[in-house]
Amino acid sequence: MHIRAEDYFNLFHVASPHPTVHVFGKEDEFYAYGRDGFGNKPMEEYYVDPLVLVHEQGHQFPTAQPRAKQIYDRVAAEIWRHCGR
Repeated sequence: MHIRAEDYFNLFHVASPHPTVHVFGKEDEFYAYGRDGFGNKPMEEYYVDPLVLVHEQGHQFPTAQPRAKQIYDRVAAEIWRHCGR
């Protein structure tokens, strides 16, 4: 989520090392909001090494193949990578 209040922008000069996965659907009515940085910087710039995945559907995890399987597989791989297996 973007930092919305300008009073708090200065608290986020250092990117967070916490792993994150961002899944964006291009047909989502909030896609531009999620991608444009809400007048500040893009959401993923708040993190050291974010994984950003984009699909052609709306505000949900995708269901259209083959992209849906690619995204689900990648998200699962990231969870296993960070949580151990």
